[in-house]
Amino acid sequence: MSLLGPALGWVIVSLAAIPSDTALVLIEDGRTPYRIIVSARPAEADFQAAQKLQAYLRKMTGVVVPLDADASPVREEEILVGPSERLSRTGVDIPWEKLGDDGFVLKTSGRRLVIAGGKDRGTLYGVTTFLEDILGCRKYSASSSSIPTRPTVVVGPLDRMEIPAFDYREAYMPDAFDEGFAAWHKLDNRAVQAREWGLWVHTFEVFVPAAKHFDSHPEYFTQWKGLRVPNGQLCLSNPDVLRIVVRELAERIRDQPGPRYWSVSQNDTFLPCQCDSCLALEAKYGGPSGAVLWFVNQVARAFPDKVISTLAYQYSRSAPRNIVPEPNVNIMLCTIELNRSRPIASDPGSVGFLRDLKDWSRLTRNIILWDYVVQFRNYADPFPNLRVLQPNLKLFAQAGVKLVFEQ
Repeated sequence: MSLLGPALGWVIVSLAAIPSDTALVLIEDGRTPYRIIVSARPAEADFQAAQKLQAYLRKMTGVVVPLDADASPVREEEILVGPSERLSRTGVDIPWEKLGDDGFVLKTSGRRLVIAGGKDRGTLYGVTTFLEDILGCRKYSASSSSIPTRPTVVVGPLDRMEIPAFDYREAYMPDAFDEGFAAWHKLDNRAVQAREWGLWVHTFEVFVPAAKHFDSHPEYFTQWKGLRVPNGQLCLSNPDVLRIVVRELAERIRDQPGPRYWSVSQNDTFLPCQCDSCLALEAKYGGPSGAVLWFVNQVARAFPDKVISTLAYQYSRSAPRNIVPEPNVNIMLCTIELNRSRPIASDPGSVGFLRDLKDWSRLTRNIILWDYVVQFRNYADPFPNLRVLQPNLKLFAQAGVKLVFEQ
């Protein structure tokens, strides 16, 4: 069975039918024979997952299911949460290599329940899925949840594996800024972005601020209609600009070595440089995106252990020719011009974007799709795009996109 699941870009890859006479009675009439078992040295997210499961079961039934390390005595009635020595000894087959960072398995084995996932937050996502899909809990917003109360919890046979269609899944909305809401819906959020991204879009001005450089070096900035202007982009053909960007980025990485992704990308304006040298780059590489990629590739070579992200946005959205992104260059492709009330694949007005998506995906699979799903003029207006979201996500997944940012 393969389908995009209810969360943002998840695929249920296995939902096997197994005999129905092996149900587990986790809690009955205020008592439980079960223990929640975690590794003696669990990852932080795995321990959070075990605590969340324990807390929700208590809220549902009033019963505290004990939480023990895997060094405790072995018993048949166990809920194994996350990777552990106990899980390894049970003989339950967990395809760890398929789970990646965030995939997970929900499985019954004898009188045991297994919830185990990938090395980042897979186990946590497995627990929230178990609570929602199997036990009927809901989290509607950061502050609104529904937890059914009952004296008995019975779990039928399970053999289920889910892996995300996208490695990064961020919904840019207020509720998703909340860690609990984001984890419940298997989303990345501002906290994850802050950990993984050193800089996030529109950074030419960050590296070479006009207020600092324009008066003394107007040649660092856009030439437009014969004049240098401070409110456009950088002159990407100027070797001094490249040296400054590399130097400034090196200083930021030294001060903040943790993040993997760093954006070197155009300002949120138009006006790409039209000097003779920049126009020659555009002619050689198929347009403004070619000049941007030529510049960003050089930055990326200076930082082979980081991912250098750049925008394919507005004037730079079309893919270039005669040049390919370096392996550590990420392309952030944006849908801002599209009609958000219609699926992209069937909207006649989106033909150009479909071409650009196809062209970029030929050059690289290191693409983050910045998808706009909002009506900017009035956020409170009804905006009936519910039937648009899933087909667009399927389109992105089929194109090989691995990171999605939904604004």
